[in-house]
Amino acid sequence: MIGQAAGQTISFIGKPIVIEKEINWKKEKDKQKTYYQGSFTLISNTKTDQDLILQFSKTGKLHVVITNDSGNSQELATGALLPLNKRSHPSNINAVQFVLLKNVQYKVDIYYEPVYSIYDPINFKLTLEPTTLFEQQDTGRLFWQGMFLGTILVMALYNLFIFYGVRDESYLYYVFSIVGLGLYLAFYYGFGIEYLWPNSPRWDTFCYSIIVPLTNIARLLFTKTYLSTSKYMPVTNRIIQLLLLACSLLLVSGIVSFIYDVDLFETLVTGVGIIGTLVLIFMLVAGLIAYYKDHYEPAKYFIAANALLVIGAILFILREMSLVEDNFYTRYILQIGFVIQVIIFALGLASRYNRTRVTVQLLEESKEQLSQLNSVKDKLFSIISHDLRNPLATMQSFLKLITQHHEKLNEEEKKKMIKEAQGSLDYLNELLYNVLQWSKSQMHLLEFKPEQLQAKTALEKNIRLLYLQAHMKQVQIEQNISDNHFIYADKEMLDFIIRNLLSNAIKFSHKNSVIQISTEQKEESILIHVIDEGIGMSNQTIEQLQKASLSNSRRGTAKERGTGLGLLICKEFIAKHRGELLISQRNQKGSQFTVLLPNETT
Repeated sequence: MIGQAAGQTISFIGKPIVIEKEINWKKEKDKQKTYYQGSFTLISNTKTDQDLILQFSKTGKLHVVITNDSGNSQELATGALLPLNKRSHPSNINAVQFVLLKNVQYKVDIYYEPVYSIYDPINFKLTLEPTTLFEQQDTGRLFWQGMFLGTILVMALYNLFIFYGVRDESYLYYVFSIVGLGLYLAFYYGFGIEYLWPNSPRWDTFCYSIIVPLTNIARLLFTKTYLSTSKYMPVTNRIIQLLLLACSLLLVSGIVSFIYDVDLFETLVTGVGIIGTLVLIFMLVAGLIAYYKDHYEPAKYFIAANALLVIGAILFILREMSLVEDNFYTRYILQIGFVIQVIIFALGLASRYNRTRVTVQLLEESKEQLSQLNSVKDKLFSIISHDLRNPLATMQSFLKLITQHHEKLNEEEKKKMIKEAQGSLDYLNELLYNVLQWSKSQMHLLEFKPEQLQAKTALEKNIRLLYLQAHMKQVQIEQNISDNHFIYADKEMLDFIIRNLLSNAIKFSHKNSVIQISTEQKEESILIHVIDEGIGMSNQTIEQLQKASLSNSRRGTAKERGTGLGLLICKEFIAKHRGELLISQRNQKGSQFTVLLPNETT
């Protein structure tokens, strides 16, 4: 079956031998198949029989016949296109195993068929070495690459769990890129054919042209989502779209060539290598642009993580394309770069998640504030449309009755109607003033001008302004204000706060009761207490008043009306002073409002 091709005699002395120029290969064609034949003579000069491995350059199908000088022969087979169980030595490496007896001469005839262009080596090499040495090296391959693939699996699962936890698509694309790299390296180092798909040698041959474009697509999508290029980097995003298109075309070509068994390997290997290199370089460039031009903080992790991986991957690709030397650094720097990338990306993705979480938190807070503002707006419109209209309509009715039917009204009825009109006018005046103050506050038209004020002077002025209101209700105002207490506050805002709190105290006080207003020094703050003996309030009412919103107001002890707008403005003005409003129910009766304000500029 094997044609004769002249070969040299090789003597084995117990050390590995590389056989290359010792064989004269003869190229043959048979029914559209191209195959090669060659032979050499082998003799052992060792003292004992030797268990040997004859290792070949990777090719499609390979047949070996070993015949001793007694005429006994054995046929062995291997090759990348044979299922693992049909190979004489069940390994990813094209090799056969046989016993070389001492002082016996053997003729080794070799027949190999590349099948695909990728398996047609320029220089077909053979290596003859003891089985123990081969297995020792193969054990090292299994251990170190197995450790590395295990790391890839763990990191893929880790990031997948994070994705399910936070639902950030960047994590998902990163998982795909990790799995893609793991599958490629499993193929490259033989774990694919040995453990994952031992009965699918043709897939093991074609999978490179499918796995690598898919991995590059995942890398590009990860870059796009991690750096938010569609939102912040439109030019970079357009380049990513072009690279995605190129990777998709390579992927489709790889799938078509696998399904229809078309030998496009030379084109695919070149295309995958070039596009893969561009993708890796562009990932690094995109990270640099995002960090230095757009000041995107998580991009610094992206740069650090990709730097060594890009260098390692480019050297790996160039080595596969036979453009750089095959050595330890070009062979393993990719794995080292990946481990470093995984560690750094664990920090980078956490940083991005924290940044996203802060953004979401701010959005939630903004949503809550917007909801509160909408509530205030609705209440304000209700005030303007209802509370403002009602007192005007009441006054209009009273005036119409007095002017058109005054002769029919006695003095008692006239006084009562005038009193009602006066109450409506007072309410309307207070309402308009509060609405104007609140509108100015919301439109930032009120200029905040704090200054050092003597508490006694500022408070007594407002007590005098409300003396008549208290006197008409037979309510007494007592004060206990020290001359030595000072408040650092805006004068107009402080006046509004005191008048509103004091007016509310009068409104909810019973006749012949007492309102106490006092000041208290507490560290670097002044506490202003307004205490009444009125109707008090429930815990639910206190909770409503503490919320920064308009609540349903209560009528006073003399049926006085209110809107709650004044207290809302008070709280806003107090907040501008970095102060606090405290509301509490007294043990016996009444309520206590305490305003905490700074008495220094710090």
